[in-house]
Amino acid sequence: MLKAILPNRDNLEVDTTAARVVAQYLHELRSITLIRLLVPLFIASQQHRGASIALFEGNSAFKDRVDALQNEIRNRFITLETINKEFSETLTISETRQLRHEWETIRDWYGGTALENFRLHSHFTEQLMKLIWTLTERASRFNARYDQMDNSEDNTDLLIWFLLHETPELIELIAKIRGLATHATALGYCDEEHSSWLRYLLVQLNQKKEVFREHLSALQNYALKDVPAIIHLHIEDIKIVQLVQQVNENVLNQSTIKITGSDLFDMATAIIDSYSDVFEQGLSFVRSRINRQLDDWHLEY
Repeated sequence: MLKAILPNRDNLEVDTTAARVVAQYLHELRSITLIRLLVPLFIASQQHRGASIALFEGNSAFKDRVDALQNEIRNRFITLETINKEFSETLTISETRQLRHEWETIRDWYGGTALENFRLHSHFTEQLMKLIWTLTERASRFNARYDQMDNSEDNTDLLIWFLLHETPELIELIAKIRGLATHATALGYCDEEHSSWLRYLLVQLNQKKEVFREHLSALQNYALKDVPAIIHLHIEDIKIVQLVQQVNENVLNQSTIKITGSDLFDMATAIIDSYSDVFEQGLSFVRSRINRQLDDWHLEY
């Protein structure tokens, strides 16, 4: 009789494991949801950086764009903070408070120079990138780097590194060049400080692009099924070359800049949008991986 009353030990072990697995699963889903909120905030902040410093130098064509981006970023912050609160603060209070403080400093910024404003923006976008990657590690149980790639068939962790770490880094370089080049067109010339910074970023972009192309070639066949947009990046590589050429010829090597800021801004934005599609599919890939890990546990028990 006593044996019938006592719970089965095997069932207790399964229930305990299930509770742990489900808790991990929910934590990972919360992390990936927050990343999906941070990514468009990251992209909008980059656009705001370029548009606002062009407006600062008197290009009124960017005023409506700046106003719209500020409204968008405000609303995205509200959504991020509300959902994070519902998620029992997966992002810590200090993390969200720091982000909010940096954005409000940028939004309310006055005085100083446009390049100082550019630096404030850049620090903000870099913090967003760090948070995106921190949450990716929490969500994907990530434990590899590209330099650890071997000949095994499963290069999932390396693909995640490529999609959610290397891709946003490349996007940020293109966005910085977009911002500085657009600012130069508003000025009508490129001074020494501006020129040096822009040339440095172009060198960084060329170096990053070569590494990115190598990694893309190595992972493309493995990734194509889950990340179909990756196939288009070879075309975007050519467009980056064209962007660099435009900046060199029409911004850096002209005593008087004649190309319009909107043309350069839109050209760079179209490239960034294509890489953002890959970024977005990378998030879907991580979410699928989380679901597969739960399914694998179901089959084990």
